[in-house]
Amino acid sequence: MKKGCILGKINEINSISNKFIAKKIKEKNLPILLNHIPLFFILPEDGSPMIFNEVSSIWEISKSSLSDIINKYENQGLIKKCDCSEDKRSVYISLKPEALYIVEVLRNIEAEFL
Repeated sequence: MKKGCILGKINEINSISNKFIAKKIKEKNLPILLNHIPLFFILPEDGSPMIFNEVSSIWEISKSSLSDIINKYENQGLIKKCDCSEDKRSVYISLKPEALYIVEVLRNIEAEFL
């Protein structure tokens, strides 16, 4: 790719932003992975539950991958998972109040990067 190519610049910006965010996550001792950040912005901050399949669709991630991620953060006490009483095949997930500080820190990191 030529140095002045717009796609090259986009890749460079992506690489720089990922390194910056990963460094900040480590500095702030956040218990999340860089590639899991979208989950904390998809789920409503007010703790409202979302259907698992809806989160999977919005994030464009496989259900098996999302299930592993949800289990990880449920075990850390950041995500709440509960079965739907009307449809036993559906699962609701939501942010617990303990996860709100992560969202706040991520917003601050984003603002600092910009």
